[in-house]
Amino acid sequence: MELEAPSSPSLATEAEKREWKAHVKSLAASIELQLNWDWNPFVLLARKTLQLALRGMQSVNASQKDSKGMRWLEPGERGGERVAIVSYPRSGNSLMRGLLEKVTGVYTGCDTRPDRALSKELQQYGMKGEGVVDESVWFVKTHFPERVGWKPFPVKKAILVVRNPWDAIDSYFNMTLTNTHNKSLHESQYERFAERWDGLLRNEIDVWMKFHRYWTAKVDVPIIVVRYEDLLVHRAETLRRVFLFLTGLSSLEGTEWERRIEEVMASGGENAGPYVPRSGKIAASFRHYSDEQFQYILKTANLPLRGFGYDPQTQDFPNKIPLPRRQVKPGKSADAELVISTDFEMEIRKKSDAFGRYSTFYRKTLTDPVIASDGTELNMEEVLAAREKASIEKETLAASEKDKEMDMELEKASARTEEPYISSIHTTFTWGDLHKAIVIALLQPAPEVFALFDNVLILNEGEMMYNGPREDVVPYFETLGFKCPHGRDVADYLLDLGTNQQHKYQADLPPGMSKHPRLASEFAELFRHSHLYDNIVQELESPPNQKSLDSIGNLKSKPAFHQSVRENISTLTYRQHVIIVRNVAFIRVRTFMVVLMGLIYSSTFYQVDLTNIQVMLGVIFQGPMFLSMHGQASQIPAFMEAREVFSKQRIQLLPYVDVGGRELGGVGPADFGERI
Repeated sequence: MELEAPSSPSLATEAEKREWKAHVKSLAASIELQLNWDWNPFVLLARKTLQLALRGMQSVNASQKDSKGMRWLEPGERGGERVAIVSYPRSGNSLMRGLLEKVTGVYTGCDTRPDRALSKELQQYGMKGEGVVDESVWFVKTHFPERVGWKPFPVKKAILVVRNPWDAIDSYFNMTLTNTHNKSLHESQYERFAERWDGLLRNEIDVWMKFHRYWTAKVDVPIIVVRYEDLLVHRAETLRRVFLFLTGLSSLEGTEWERRIEEVMASGGENAGPYVPRSGKIAASFRHYSDEQFQYILKTANLPLRGFGYDPQTQDFPNKIPLPRRQVKPGKSADAELVISTDFEMEIRKKSDAFGRYSTFYRKTLTDPVIASDGTELNMEEVLAAREKASIEKETLAASEKDKEMDMELEKASARTEEPYISSIHTTFTWGDLHKAIVIALLQPAPEVFALFDNVLILNEGEMMYNGPREDVVPYFETLGFKCPHGRDVADYLLDLGTNQQHKYQADLPPGMSKHPRLASEFAELFRHSHLYDNIVQELESPPNQKSLDSIGNLKSKPAFHQSVRENISTLTYRQHVIIVRNVAFIRVRTFMVVLMGLIYSSTFYQVDLTNIQVMLGVIFQGPMFLSMHGQASQIPAFMEAREVFSKQRIQLLPYVDVGGRELGGVGPADFGERI
């Protein structure tokens, strides 16, 4: 701080002297404060204490633990290494996670979505790592490739937890029906779901084999195989082998890992996993298998069962459970890495597997609750929802059946009215002297009506799928791999082809065809290569039949109108009168508007000079303008729309015929009014 004194104290005023003295006092106080901060021993002590406290807080943050002594890894703490804990469902993965968390004091992760019901249940048991796969965890649980998770992550090593398939499949069956990790089914439920239980065990043994074949034969990273049974019987030695595998040490003697394993073992088995398992006994589920089912699993998975030490015949399982001599499968290279993918194409389950993710949908269709081993009723919310849905479906089905009955009655009534009409037309134009082709469009004609037609033309999305004789239509589509079931209406059968309903009629493909046509364009392309299409082209290119040409004169001799000009004017006038009179609301509105507008226009010329010729010409001109512009202008669009109807009624090439085939003359005004 610099202080500039007055250049000439003798010339300074009294005010300047006082200001200079104030600056000197301020400088002195600042120097005193600075000396206190720099050399005061109390300040130095407080500063040193604060620095130590900050360092201590940073150290605590690096390994911050919760009330249970658990923590998350800091970024880069283990170099980003993650180890996968892999298993077929219900094989002891959660038990392995719990033991690893207790030994390491670090939370384990999981690649399952954290918002799923089973994931939320594990979070309640203390598994806070559900859905976490980043570098804040060392171990990550996964069931890949039995099913994929929601986030991919790389691993350098893997712990494969294996459980004998009888216990694992039975526990999986319990989980799919109870939707919990630790509730068991009542014994009566095995009889209730006997068919599903049998299908599930036969399906799951294949999944169990494919899962373990993938991890033991197809991955490049180092793997240690840990049996669930060894975690129960030989827990301490199994944990030592696991940490020897993880750390790469030759011995754990005297290390921190050995001390932690001993502490976990001293805490007792009750706190081993996150929850109490359904059954702590090995082979407790064997009673749920019949002899045939037990032998089916034994024969199907005989080789992997022997490899894991689970063969009851040659290895006396479960009476003897010795520790395996070899548990580690080395990696193919030191830098090998495996990405746990989220690609659904890598799942070993079939997409149509009813015992995988679709188990949830099956459980939600149950209208009676699942009974737990303690007698409690589970999934009541799902049961109530299923009952409500079943009630709605029942009502909908009843309404659908009623509509179907009404459709059948209408179809029968339609057939009764259509059949004589079409039969009369067929008789008139084929047996008489006309010999004309009659084109009739019908929607789903009855079999009796369909049998009256000579030719059938099938159009779909603007494409011609068929055009030929009626008796050839069914055999033609049979050559394309579609068979009309016995008792099925041919018209309904034909209308379903080229739609998403055609799968009901698909049969074996004829030689030369690789797939069934599905689109209308595919049917049209096949028809263009058929002999029926060639017949049509040949007929069009051949000279016309002279007899047919001579018969054209019968139509040319018909007058353009069936009535005289006077009768037509009378008919149309009556028709327009009926249309106008029917619209009462329109007449009322138009009358009110015309009267109101007329009063407004007439008031414009109120008390005008009638002798003024210019004014009178304006009055005369305004009258027609009112009638034309405001009275009739709004009717022009209606008349223009009616022209389309007039054009259809102007020329009638076909005379009206009754059921007996007699020609009816022009339609009189009374008949026309009734038709309207």
